[in-house]
Amino acid sequence: METFDLNQDLNPLSVNSHLDSHALPDNNPLGLPKNSTPLELSTPDIEISDPQVIEPTLTTVLSEADLWEADSAANTTDLITHQPDQNTFTSLEAFSIDDLTGVFTVEPTGEITTDFLFDAGGYKSELAIISLEGMENLSPGSTAFIQEGARRGLSGSPLGHILISDRDEGARFSGELGEKNRNRGDYNSPRTVSMNPGDRVALMLVPDGTLSQIADQPNLQGIARPLFSLTAANPSETAQLAQVTGNLFSWEDLSLDGVSDRDYNDIIFQLQGATGTATAFETLVATDKDWRDLDLGRILIDHASLEHANPPQITVRLANDTGFDSTDGITSDFSISGLVTGTSLITALRAKWGSSPGSNFVDILSVLEDDGRFTLTSAQLEQIKGNPIVDGEQRLLVQAIDAANNFSETELVFTLDTTAPKVVGGPSSLSPDFIDVSFSEPMEAGGSDLDNYILKRADNDGDGQAIAITSVEQLDSQTLRLYFSTSLATGQYELTVDPSVVDLAGNSLSDSDKLDNFSQLSPSKVGKVYLSDAAQAFQDLGQLSGVAIDEITGKLILISKDDDDDDINSSPLRLDDFVTIFRSVYEEGQAPYVTIDPNPEDPEGDFIVLHDPATDDTYVGWTLFEADRIMKTYSLGVDNVTEEPFTSLVPGYKNLFDPDFQGTNDVDKAIFERFWIVPAELSRDQAQGEDKSLTLLDVTLKVNTERIILDENGLLVTAPDPTPSEGAAYFANWFTENYDAIAQEVQLSPPAESGIEGTVSPFTETEGMALITGVAEVLQEQGIFMPDWMQEYEVSPVDVTDTTPKITVTETTEEETAEGVTETTTQEIDGGVSLEPEIVATQRNDSQTVALSENLFEIVESEPLLSTVNFGEALGVQNLSEADLAISTQDGAQLSFESEPANFEESFNGIILPTDDTEALGGQNLSETDLVIPMQNGTVLSLERSFHSFFAPDGILGNSWTLDLPTLEEEFSTYQFSSPLKTQSARFIPDEDGFLQPNNPDELFPLLVGNDDRIGTDTTLVRFQDGREWHFDTQDQLLGWVEGVVAVVYKRNAQNQIETIEGWYGNTLQATIELTYNTNDQLQSATGSNDSVVNYVYNASGQLASVTGPNGLLEYTYNEQGLVTGIQQDDALTALFTYDTRGQLTSEWVSDDTSDGTTLIYGIQYLDEGIQLIITDVETQAMVNILYDFDLQPLQQTFSDGEIIYWL
Repeated sequence: METFDLNQDLNPLSVNSHLDSHALPDNNPLGLPKNSTPLELSTPDIEISDPQVIEPTLTTVLSEADLWEADSAANTTDLITHQPDQNTFTSLEAFSIDDLTGVFTVEPTGEITTDFLFDAGGYKSELAIISLEGMENLSPGSTAFIQEGARRGLSGSPLGHILISDRDEGARFSGELGEKNRNRGDYNSPRTVSMNPGDRVALMLVPDGTLSQIADQPNLQGIARPLFSLTAANPSETAQLAQVTGNLFSWEDLSLDGVSDRDYNDIIFQLQGATGTATAFETLVATDKDWRDLDLGRILIDHASLEHANPPQITVRLANDTGFDSTDGITSDFSISGLVTGTSLITALRAKWGSSPGSNFVDILSVLEDDGRFTLTSAQLEQIKGNPIVDGEQRLLVQAIDAANNFSETELVFTLDTTAPKVVGGPSSLSPDFIDVSFSEPMEAGGSDLDNYILKRADNDGDGQAIAITSVEQLDSQTLRLYFSTSLATGQYELTVDPSVVDLAGNSLSDSDKLDNFSQLSPSKVGKVYLSDAAQAFQDLGQLSGVAIDEITGKLILISKDDDDDDINSSPLRLDDFVTIFRSVYEEGQAPYVTIDPNPEDPEGDFIVLHDPATDDTYVGWTLFEADRIMKTYSLGVDNVTEEPFTSLVPGYKNLFDPDFQGTNDVDKAIFERFWIVPAELSRDQAQGEDKSLTLLDVTLKVNTERIILDENGLLVTAPDPTPSEGAAYFANWFTENYDAIAQEVQLSPPAESGIEGTVSPFTETEGMALITGVAEVLQEQGIFMPDWMQEYEVSPVDVTDTTPKITVTETTEEETAEGVTETTTQEIDGGVSLEPEIVATQRNDSQTVALSENLFEIVESEPLLSTVNFGEALGVQNLSEADLAISTQDGAQLSFESEPANFEESFNGIILPTDDTEALGGQNLSETDLVIPMQNGTVLSLERSFHSFFAPDGILGNSWTLDLPTLEEEFSTYQFSSPLKTQSARFIPDEDGFLQPNNPDELFPLLVGNDDRIGTDTTLVRFQDGREWHFDTQDQLLGWVEGVVAVVYKRNAQNQIETIEGWYGNTLQATIELTYNTNDQLQSATGSNDSVVNYVYNASGQLASVTGPNGLLEYTYNEQGLVTGIQQDDALTALFTYDTRGQLTSEWVSDDTSDGTTLIYGIQYLDEGIQLIITDVETQAMVNILYDFDLQPLQQTFSDGEIIYWL
């Protein structure tokens, strides 16, 4: 069982949990106990706490608002220092103790016992007994008298003891005694203390405060001014202590010289072991406040008189029904108290959980006290059940048997709820006119009070002013709606929910510490680590059939038809191929291609295989080569590699040497024919919105042919008359018309390096690659850049031959002729594969495609990156107008289009990929400043390194940490400005006048030529609208940056490494950092001009292992992805991290003031309303919920203790 130190300043609203920061203040006017576990009593029934078995727990109390009443409103003065008041003795002459009222004498045993019976006071009071011996020379009520009394009460000696601490304990009985029950806390009485026999003693009560406060500030007034059993020591010599019966006393905690209700029920206790008298109760109590004849009053008097005559029966009740209604049977504390009358006759007492016959009773006779009382703590009750008792309805059956074998039983039914409510994150309902507040469970109706909610403007525009809440509407048991007096303006708002809001069991919101120290994991660009498992996601897609782009979120969706009849020889879509083709289109400016040509240097030798640079040694390159080579094998009827004859089972097959073609060519002349595979037509069906677009693609491939000749340089060129031979024309037409059948016929084992199992058809694969090419060209036309992660992605190399045996076939035919001539025909085939389509046919905004687009984006909006989605339904076919059609060829010619619109009576699959503008949640960002060198006017030159769990930068600090300095790289016709962690990123695109314009003109100027004397050379200048400048050399490397009067210049050595970092203030060089490198070109040391030195050490994997410098010794550990998993400073562990496969932080442990540190769990949920980041403290269960919209703009941040931040 979890226990707590009750001497701590504990939160009153916590249940078996660590504490929340929103505890009630020590000086709350009614002295509400911060830690209390009371016995609830609804008269005339009794609940009695066990005085011996004390298991401290934390439970719920009433709110301050509920306890604030008129009788205390006048005593709101807090701890106010003042001069001695005029109502106390001013004479320093000795007084006679025996002449004073309210003095007691310690009996011969020296033991004084008090029993705290009842608490109806709203204050947190403290009662002490003090010896008056030796205090004769101190005037009663004087500052010196009060201070000495407090000192003695705190001594825990024969001079004095604390008897009751209302803030830390509860009374024996609870219930209503003329007003609402206020008893809270564990019952810790009776309490026995030792005093000197015969000493004269008095009682001292601090109404709302502690003796410690009085000892430090004895002249405090108001609710903290002590009251005494000595009437002479009280203001105006009032009688604050009343004697109800011989040993039963009661306090009035509101001074009678002010506003008091004279109810004398605030602290009721029994005192034994000291004789004496106080003023009689009946002479002091207000007539309408006399509680002695009330049911509970009679119980208290009977108890003090030891009169317990009751008929034999069992009474079992919740010891602490924490629910707002003390009779509702809903509680967070399942301890039990009971009473068995006729105790001397009881021979058996037993209990069991549940009323089913099969369960067993457990003997509990040992807990029965002589007076018939018994208490079962939570631990004892769990022992009876044999396992933990969980939330929900519970039934406890208790049986008693007396000596006469009389039997009785009773059943206690209650609902256990130990779960503290939380304000939960969810759909942001902040509107200009209202806010909805949601709780994790049904709440007590009092939670709808206006005073429980404070809304303030939280941004710079609002200056923190409060927003008037005019009404609260209870939408359901868990949701409230707060209405405002005026409509809210756009901005940030903070809502605070008062801790007094409780659930039906009395569990308060403030059940745990507020969680305000956590990694924010703000939205950030994604990189190599985040996409490390992207290849696996591609496996769910077959051949591409379209692409969609959301330019706001940057989500790129690749689409394939959800078709169970996919080509059997087509491999799944591969990320490697996708990236390869995109690099060809974007970086090389052309569609992928391959050619098989004679070697100009050896015309009779093997043919050479030429690829575009992006496809060389890739699976794409292998596929295009094999498609070309095998197509030529079909044309000649011979495999050029195996030199074996070849034939096809596809109807109509004829190679170029078929007899039907003999006699159509010149005899004894070599015939050169070129065959190449190209997309005959790429059809696009587009739905184009303002910032979203969907393009469905289809492609047909064909074989082109032409006659070629050798020029004077021995090169094959198109013949003056390119008309192909009859056989070549027939073959090209046959291959085109039967392309799919031929693809089914040809199966090859792909290279082992590709990782593809089984066989594939290079012709089917080529068709799929043509569609990827179409996707890349569509995006390029729409101004979508190739994402940076594609540049960093490592395509698996595949060995592709760069030569192939010459494909020359000679056919000799001998005929009987008059001249006896032998005719010889030689056929040599040249050509290749190009994925550039000859015709692009575009159909725009067909109603079907628009509907399909809307369906797609509605689904994709709430799905995470790299997930696959399914969409599309039977949308029907609709005719198009001519205006909807736009068809063009490569040279821009317009063509007629007679095809019917596509029928989308099918579903599609899609995978969501990021572009350069895409952000994601969950990335852990760490930074460390290794060197700081002061410069003028508070400026500094610093060396800072960074880590981000989405990226794996490869630079001078290894592959985990980086200085995050940007580069400016030329890509085809554009320039890319970006840093390794994408904290800075922009593109510059040439306009029609050749100027390089930024893609974000609100932040940047066009690319310029710079010249800064501190750098010493002309530069390419990236200038921000706010005046910042970044200067680069022709090798894309950073030379320096300028911000205001400060400039930082990077001097490089012959290896282009940064050798010196200079810090300039104006035109004055004020600081430098010298860098050195190890043999692996990694940063080894940094030395500042202020003589500070940092040394860097790397592990066997090239990762930064330790840094030694002004910050001490920092050491790092990593996982297989190269992500930081542990940080140690000066040999002490300071942090631990775990991540998922995408680099999203899943947990962190950080050292703190406790030996166990703090462990936080991070989770991300995709909801219909947005994306939710949830952070949970493992120990305290404190939570933070941050809700973003699908554009990753924050909507709502919710702390479980009741603070909510909204963005409107």
